[in-house]
Amino acid sequence: MGRPLNKRYFGSLATADQRAAGTETQENIRAEANLTTTGIVDDAFIVAQKGSNKFILRNKAGDANSQTVCRLVNKATAALSAGEMVLFGTDGTGSRIPLKKITARKATDYNNTRYTWEVQDDSTETVIVLTAL
Repeated sequence: MGRPLNKRYFGSLATADQRAAGTETQENIRAEANLTTTGIVDDAFIVAQKGSNKFILRNKAGDANSQTVCRLVNKATAALSAGEMVLFGTDGTGSRIPLKKITARKATDYNNTRYTWEVQDDSTETVIVLTAL
């Protein structure tokens, strides 16, 4: 799997992180996914990482028992099958870049372009900002 993501990126954007009092939620990664319990959602969050392209997700409104293992795919959100997810990054030009793989320090898109990344919150949404290597 390489270097796993730091757990500070996991958890709901809507509620405070319960692992540490006062933890900011602006760093949490938002995913678009087709969860087996709730269907297609654009506000799922990561509960755990199973590989560089495989995660356990939950709907922000879902309970702890409604988790789905999802794999990153290169599809439009509306075309996702159950158990599939999309993480998008941006390179600063406003375009959404679907990610094939993400580790603690690097992300790779479906053109095999490698990036360093960071999570930024502009108070309207949380985005993964990519810098090409």
